[in-house]
Amino acid sequence: MSEIVKFLIKNNLINETYTDYLVRQSKNGLSRIEKDFLRSVLLKDSDELKKIKGLNQNNIYEIFLRLSDHHFSVENFFNEEIYDYFNNAFSDNNNFNKINIHRIEDYFKKIIFFQDTNDPKKITLNLNSVSRILYNKLVKPQEDHLFTKMQNYISNKQISNSYKNDTNLLLIILDQDIPNNSKFYFDLGIDALLTRICNISEKIDKQFLEDKLLDLIKEKNYIITRLHRNFYFNNLKTNRKKFYRTLWEKDRIKLNMFTFLPILSILENKQLDSYENIYDKLNTEDAKNCILDNLNKIKHIFDFENNDSQNKSNISYLTSNISSLKSIIYAYKKQNNKKIPFNLFNPNILWEELTNVQSEISREHYKEILNTLDKDFITEQLNKPSISLPIFKKLIENYKDLFANKINIKTLENSEMKSLVPKSNRKPDNRKDKQNKLAEYINQHSNIDDINDKVINQYRARDLLSIKNSINNIDLYIKILNKRKLSAKNSKNQIEKVITELESYKNSKNRIEKVITELESKNELLSPMSIQ
Repeated sequence: MSEIVKFLIKNNLINETYTDYLVRQSKNGLSRIEKDFLRSVLLKDSDELKKIKGLNQNNIYEIFLRLSDHHFSVENFFNEEIYDYFNNAFSDNNNFNKINIHRIEDYFKKIIFFQDTNDPKKITLNLNSVSRILYNKLVKPQEDHLFTKMQNYISNKQISNSYKNDTNLLLIILDQDIPNNSKFYFDLGIDALLTRICNISEKIDKQFLEDKLLDLIKEKNYIITRLHRNFYFNNLKTNRKKFYRTLWEKDRIKLNMFTFLPILSILENKQLDSYENIYDKLNTEDAKNCILDNLNKIKHIFDFENNDSQNKSNISYLTSNISSLKSIIYAYKKQNNKKIPFNLFNPNILWEELTNVQSEISREHYKEILNTLDKDFITEQLNKPSISLPIFKKLIENYKDLFANKINIKTLENSEMKSLVPKSNRKPDNRKDKQNKLAEYINQHSNIDDINDKVINQYRARDLLSIKNSINNIDLYIKILNKRKLSAKNSKNQIEKVITELESYKNSKNRIEKVITELESKNELLSPMSIQ
């Protein structure tokens, strides 16, 4: 027994013998010819339909209206079995006595959506049902009310196939939330849904249907978080490129590792299939500005990508070009980013800048560059014939111990260079790190009462004195020194000396500020406006 027959029997539409046709009806009832017609439709009996006479096509809608709510309800429409049955039954495009069988499906849907359901939560998303209604909305704008009403019946918590991209796109179109854990790729969702609704009719203009679907999607406020990274965005048709570009300009696409390459590919109008030196591959200002305006996000994207790399040789860099390096660093400074991630740049261009001791980047950021560069890499560069002894001397002179500590003396080949490297029998300590932590701790506070003496006293007096140029609040620092000198017998004189220097500096600063204030006040009095 077929599933549709089971459905008909279960709902008292027909008994097991097929002889007694039981249609639950309104008090007005159905005529014999109407019952025969309805039975023939439900049983897909083409031969019987041919025999039916005297039934005007305009009466078909009335027949369905007189059926009970129980038979043709919202629930039944979203039942896969009954839907598939009607979908197949009405695929027959033959006309029998001018009765358009294909149109009955439209009547069926209208009846359903003229009714209300008491419990919308019972309704789960039926891809076939919703797709056909969406199709009609796109090609038949006059049926928009069906689509609108359907939105009230769908619950995003009760969906089938939530892992499918077309399912999630349907939810977005229906103004429903997609599951948080869903790995939904927006572009794949468009293609899958478009394929589904295009298969409904062979006669439809597929380009027309795609344009209508994209227009509908643009109306929604969904923020795209995933685009398929391997998708060939250079092969997109013009309308699709325009679609994604519009969404990007409206801030509807979030820049992350799942959208980075597709967005740049669209802005460049060419395929970008890797992160490596991607800034150097860009030709359009829009694409370059996309990176420059989102530098912090770009850092996270590259960090994630590189951390995922198993081989050091596969590390990707944002640029390997000196001019690009300067542009990006300028953008960082313009945005007041405190720390420039030099690990985004190819170490070869960092070394090139470092060895150019006249370079502004080298002068301002040599510490960060040296900390970024690997000791073995630096030594490898020093072993190249392109590095002359005078350049090496300048590096030693300008960057002193910091540079010397980044040289692997054992693998350094030039004996003259070896002789210039400061010798030290002492094991390197982490005093500098400790001093930085102490300065950071003090700068976090503004009141002496908030300073923990135990934290201060765990550091040497000379460490406390060495950070005087790194402290923001001089008054607080002086108070800390005054407390510390009480317990520092050997360093008491040194502490008092620093306190005197800071007090003198503070007084001088106050006097300068006072003079500046007086001059500004005098200037205001002598201005032309004040004279008038």
